[in-house]
Amino acid sequence: MIQTVTYFQVFCDRCGADAQADGEYGAWAERFAAVDQAADNGWLIAKDDEHYCPECAAVERHEEDTAPRYSP
Repeated sequence: MIQTVTYFQVFCDRCGADAQADGEYGAWAERFAAVDQAADNGWLIAKDDEHYCPECAAVERHEEDTAPRYSP
């Protein structure tokens, strides 16, 4: 018997890279496991459910640090 199954992978919201586990193909049966693995590999998991690879996370953090702040 052959059946279709669903697995989860994390992809960078900025560049589209996938969060492979140590350079190997990586997919997980549970969504949270894919996100946890990406975070363990240095990915930025933003509060708005965006995901950034380590290279793009550095850019994202820099843009956040240099963004103008609202002051009343």
